[in-house]
Parts: sequence; C-alpha cells; structure tokens
Amino acid sequence: MNRNYALAAVLLAFSLVLILIFVISLIGATRGEDSLFRIRMPFSKNHIFSNDKYSTGEIDSIDVELLSEAFVISESDDNKIHVKIEEKAFSKMPVVSVKSKTLFITPGKRNILSFGNHHDAKVCIELPHDTAFKQINVELKSGSIKVSDIELKAKQVSLKSHSGSIKVESVNCDDLSAKSLSGKVKIESLVAKDADCSSISGKIKVENLIAENFTADAKSGSIEITAEKVGETAKIQAISGSVKLSLPKDASFSLESSSTTGSFNSDFDSFKSGKTFENNGGKAKIFIKTISGSVKVSAI
Repeated sequence: MNRNYALAAVLLAFSLVLILIFVISLIGATRGEDSLFRIRMPFSKNHIFSNDKYSTGEIDSIDVELLSEAFVISESDDNKIHVKIEEKAFSKMPVVSVKSKTLFITPGKRNILSFGNHHDAKVCIELPHDTAFKQINVELKSGSIKVSDIELKAKQVSLKSHSGSIKVESVNCDDLSAKSLSGKVKIESLVAKDADCSSISGKIKVENLIAENFTADAKSGSIEITAEKVGETAKIQAISGSVKLSLPKDASFSLESSSTTGSFNSDFDSFKSGKTFENNGGKAKIFIKTISGSVKVSAI
C-alpha cells in the first residue's frame, strides 16, 4: 500500500511539474517571449514571437539561411531595421544574430517540447527607405522569397530558393543572382551591372531591365525579358520553353539565335531573314539559344 502511495505521489508531482511548465510557456507565448519550453498548440493562429530592431549603423550586410519559412523584405515606417518572425503551430524559432555588422538569420533548433519537424514560419525584414547594403544573401531550402514595396539596394544581392518562387518588385545592385531550382523567378524592375537569373523548373520574367551584362537560363520553362537597356552582353537560354525579348526600337545590338526545334521571328526593321541580324550599330551582343521553343524579338 505504501508503495502505491509513493508511486501516486511521484506521478502527481511529475504532472504538476508538466502543468507548471505548460503555464509558464503559455504566458511567455502570449507576451511574445521566447522560452526553452515553448509549446504552440496545433491549428493555433499566427503569433509574432520575435520583433528585433537595429539602427542602420549596426548593419551593413544581411545573410539569411532558412528551411521552409516564407521570407519577405519590405520597407520600414521608421529609420530602423526590423526583423519580425511569425510562427505557426509546431514551428521552430529561427535564430537572429549580429556579428561584424552582418545580420544573420538561421534555422532554429528543436526545443524540448517541440513536436514534429515543421518550419512553418514567416520571416520579415523591414529596411529603411533608400538604404544601401554591401551584401544581401538569402537562401531557402523550401520557401518563397518576396521583396515588395521597396527598392532593394546593395553591391551584391543573391536570392536562392531550392523549392519556391522568387518575386522582386525592384532591385538596384552591382551584382545580382536570382536562382530557383523549382519555382518562378519574377523581377519587375532591375538595374545592375551583372545579373544572372535561372530556374530549373519554372518561368523567368524580368521587366524594366537595365544591365551591362545579363544572363537568363531556364531548363524547363519560358523566359520573358523586357529591357530598357542592354549595355554589353545578354545570354538567354531555354532548353524546353519559349523566349520573348523586347528591346527599344532604337537599341544598338547584334543578335545571334539558335533553336533545335522552334520558330524565330522579329519585328525589327533590320531583321530580314535567318536568325542573325544587327540593329543600329550592333553595340550590345545578344545570344539566344533554345532546344525546344520559339524565339520572338520585339521592338518597343
């Protein structure tokens, strides 16, 4: 009998400890505080569990490496850099740190009472208007990248998603790399010295392009480029998909195009026949190659 009482007492004490941990974690979660024993019930609403703020003098580079979180860059309403993390049920809190003026965001570690292996969160960085950075590097294993309501300025910008789309409203940089292994790449306004856009399985669309050197490569998907200016070179390649290139009517370029199976046409006056022609002096060198897809070069 005494043995049964002892066992019951141990079980009761253990239950009280678990209840205490749950209550502390619940209070911390409602206050937006982090905890070693975080618990989020399934099907709960989104909660902001992190809202860090930095001055522009503290940060000159951004380095993000995440798993399946959605990632967004937008404009802040003050002169500060904000990092906001929205978590959903069973997600793991990404880690935010600053070292040598670089803002790092990395995947969170499993805590004791985490369930499952989900990383269902949204990470938002808000940047001050007209602030330029040295480097902005973002790599996601499985998640979308979106830059909206702000012109992203940096010497080097690298955006990569292994399985997810990339959408950028405006970017101004020396060197741009936008790569999606399985997803669409869309940039509405791009000013760069060197720009490289690629997708293994997805469409590439770039509007209002101004670049000295531009490369677009789609393994399985179409490519659509509207360029205001191509300074030196443009290399566009689609293995299985069409290519549409729009250039100013008075642009100075020479073009070479090849296609294994696919038609070619252009409405430039200088185009006569074949797949090679020159317009207005032929300054920029443009190369287009498709394996299975048509090529259309339009004058705007």
